[in-house]
Amino acid sequence: MSSYGFVTFKTLSSVTCAASTRVANASILNVSPSPEPRDIVWENVHIDSAIIIGREFTANCLLILGVIFWSVPVASIQALATIEKIGKNVCQIVMKF
Repeated sequence: MSSYGFVTFKTLSSVTCAASTRVANASILNVSPSPEPRDIVWENVHIDSAIIIGREFTANCLLILGVIFWSVPVASIQALATIEKIGKNVCQIVMKF
């Protein structure tokens, strides 16, 4: 069973009224205008919102870990590879030959 539902309105004023109405228990029911039908992946409509939230959380955690473990080596390489050090090392290599 899906945790999403779509309601079709005939007038724009009824859409505005329904989207701005306060819901009694907002922690259970989330009211918002739906996306365009062409923007919906209809094969994924049946997936429960708890699963989607879990997937988003997992993806965000992996992204944060990737940024941390990627940025530390890149920053250390950049700190070690300054122009002056590279130029000094090149001069030392050239002088040996």
